[in-house]
Amino acid sequence: MRRLHILRHAKSSWGEAGLDDFDRPLNRRGERAAAALGVYCRQIGLAPDHVICSPARRTQMTWAAIAPYLSSLPSLPPPRTIEQPPAAYGADARTWRALIAAVPTDAAALLIIGHNPGLEDLARSLSGGDPRLTAFPTAAFATIAFDAAGWRQAMAGTGLLEDFQVPKLLV
Repeated sequence: MRRLHILRHAKSSWGEAGLDDFDRPLNRRGERAAAALGVYCRQIGLAPDHVICSPARRTQMTWAAIAPYLSSLPSLPPPRTIEQPPAAYGADARTWRALIAAVPTDAAALLIIGHNPGLEDLARSLSGGDPRLTAFPTAAFATIAFDAAGWRQAMAGTGLLEDFQVPKLLV
């Protein structure tokens, strides 16, 4: 069984005038949500073999906030590969599917961290439009399971939504 963990970055700041979208940091609310999400990831034993994270500042900060909670589990190894492809910034669902399809077959658990609307569209598509995915707010986290030989076979409508969390349920 393969598991795709989809995480939208936590809430970012619009406070700095003239700051490029790519460079926006998390705001205080986002920092709290990311920390709460880290605790949740530890509770569920999240252990990704592979991570794909948008190179944008807010996604990098989200990853940095949850990563210590993953490495604090002595029985779990750290991810073997952490990618930051430029294509993940603002990626649509089709681009995400291409990035996912390129993940090595030996990675059974994949964590992707990115932006909307691409992640929301991806989650809905892969889960066959699961009705729990009515919105994908900042710091939303979903796990979709696939009975597939490799990531190339993780196609639209073939996944089962196993978990969906939003920040207001975690903080």
